[in-house]
Amino acid sequence: MFDVSMALCHVLAMFSAYRDIWRGCAFGHWTDGAAEDAALNHAFQALQDVLDRCAEQDMRTEDTMAVLDALEGTGRAKGWCSQFRRALDCDTPHGRWQNVNAALNGLRRQFGR
Repeated sequence: MFDVSMALCHVLAMFSAYRDIWRGCAFGHWTDGAAEDAALNHAFQALQDVLDRCAEQDMRTEDTMAVLDALEGTGRAKGWCSQFRRALDCDTPHGRWQNVNAALNGLRRQFGR
């Protein structure tokens, strides 16, 4: 299982108001692009974990929503985060998985993943 809380830490730090301070402390030796790429990798690993578990568990957690909020904050998500949230509300496990999968694929395309 992927550590969603670690991904959340990285993602929120990268896309928050404190990103420049955090980047200087944690990734001082990396370029800005590499640090952002690492944060996006963590975010997509966390969302993949949500997809893997959403048929069996309620994944409408604070961590999941925070990762989606962080991705939305980049301005590149184009409504896919909202679709992901709505997909988690689907009543049937199979339907939920299908809808979350579609939203995750849309996010991946949007971010070039």
